Amino acid sequence: MVNKNESCRTSPSPILFFLLLSVICVLARKEDLYRLIDKDLTCDSLSIIHSFTVHSLSNCATACKLKSSCGMFAVNHVYNNASVTEHKPKKNIQLTCVLCKSNNLTSVVENKGWSIYMKWLKEARFHILDTDNKSSAPDISPLEVWHIDCNNPEITTKKNGAIIGIWDDKDEFRDLDKVKCFNWDASGLFSEKPSRLLYIYLEDYRQCPKDYVLTAITASNAAFRNVDNGKCTPLRAPFHIDYENCVTVNSEGRDGGSVDKWRPWRVQCPTAGPQVAVSLHRRRRIHTGLKCCVLKGLTIE
Repeated sequence: MVNKNESCRTSPSPILFFLLLSVICVLARKEDLYRLIDKDLTCDSLSIIHSFTVHSLSNCATACKLKSSCGMFAVNHVYNNASVTEHKPKKNIQLTCVLCKSNNLTSVVENKGWSIYMKWLKEARFHILDTDNKSSAPDISPLEVWHIDCNNPEITTKKNGAIIGIWDDKDEFRDLDKVKCFNWDASGLFSEKPSRLLYIYLEDYRQCPKDYVLTAITASNAAFRNVDNGKCTPLRAPFHIDYENCVTVNSEGRDGGSVDKWRPWRVQCPTAGPQVAVSLHRRRRIHTGLKCCVLKGLTIE
């Protein structure tokens, strides 16, 4: 591969170099670390680490894998698959590969003909919960399974889910129509300690206790017009929250948009990290956003 910004160092034997590169590509294929996030998108100019020419998608994936600061990459050639599985070099075809910073997942721009891929954990799953006619009493117990609950047995057999996104069709988040869950398929995330209530209706922007995450919400209104309470569930070791890496995702002007489970919603915790919600903010009966923090412990640190 040729880097426009800095030349790749090759060994004295080009054959040995390409054999080594082939081995690396095989490992990348086995681990399948990258997933297609969306078409017609690329990262913005502030997020670009390097831009160079390659002859296959796997060359770009390998370059991102070897760059510790790279969390996603974009290529100007669209593959229809959902993850990086195309590895045969294409003769006489040149693709532009753009490596992007890992902490700028939301810094993407539309660019027709491009596709953006992101580092991914194979054990990660997303689920979407519809709120229609699923209200509950405001004094519901945190020990019960709620209607809008990322650990509902209807979507998971393990206690492994946390809220990461909210969606409203057109009412400026006066109500909530859908909720997105992140589920860690490899194991349960939570300890045996009881969950606690988060009093969202107080509108004071309080958040879950230390190393608790937001896993469920409830509203007394049938249209989910006012979220009253949240359920905060305690993580078990080695899982914990990195409070040095948190962000508040505001909802103002962000109703509508995609509800595809693989594509980032307009009000969603950044997927890089990944981040999960520790609070749902409400002010004057408008759901103003999510506070999200990095969930640590999913991989060996």
